[in-house]
Amino acid sequence: MDKKRLEEIKEAYRWTIDNSLVPRLSDSDTEWLINQAERALKNAQDLEDMDRQLLSEQKRIMELEEELKELRAIYSDINRERIRYKQTLKEIKVLAEYDEYENTLEQVYNCTKKHWKVNSNECK
Repeated sequence: MDKKRLEEIKEAYRWTIDNSLVPRLSDSDTEWLINQAERALKNAQDLEDMDRQLLSEQKRIMELEEELKELRAIYSDINRERIRYKQTLKEIKVLAEYDEYENTLEQVYNCTKKHWKVNSNECK
């Protein structure tokens, strides 16, 4: 409907120019054009606001992606440490089960410490 009205106004304007008349818009057409211009300005402002909001959201997404990258690195480090702890606990269990070695708490501690440093199974 708005497009049709605009085309009618343009056609009436062209007709007045083609017939060498002084262009005169009706009051309702003038009011309608003013309203359309105001709407266009409002839409342009809304678009600017949305662009600013989008830019802000994109910046936040980039920050969150960087934070996620850092958290994944931390998780990876923690997971590697968890695996080392698990292996150390297995070594402690093995040492505690062999009575023939008569492992003392100090021996278990020293073997665990050694295992922790070299991360191997050579503590028996």
